[in-house]
Amino acid sequence: MAEGLKDLIHQRGTIKARLTMFSKFIDMIKQIDPNQLDDIQFGELQLKLTRLQDMLPFFDEVQSKIEMCSTENIEPHIIERDNIESTFCRLISVAQNILESVKRKSDKSNNSERDNGTLHDNDEDSVLRHRALLTLT
Repeated sequence: MAEGLKDLIHQRGTIKARLTMFSKFIDMIKQIDPNQLDDIQFGELQLKLTRLQDMLPFFDEVQSKIEMCSTENIEPHIIERDNIESTFCRLISVAQNILESVKRKSDKSNNSERDNGTLHDNDEDSVLRHRALLTLT
């Protein structure tokens, strides 16, 4: 095996290790009720997701170089590409779903509080509306 190909396969292995670490993080986050996910955990998930998404083009570049360097028996590398891309897509989708779920629950909670009158706008129109209601009663 050529030294360059060996280095590329090592880089791909490093990417796979990072995917595994992200997968373990996702498994930990999934055990937390979305209502209980604090701002730090939410932000950490957003940051890790962004980093994972940024890593996908780097993986594609490394994997393409591996495939170009593999003059014999390219099929195992194609299968490996498919497996890793599937892992990327699954993890990105799961992370996005968790983030959206938390946002939806937060939006529903805020809307419910606003509808119940427990949230107050501090803008001038809101103050005037409240004063007008008080004078009518």
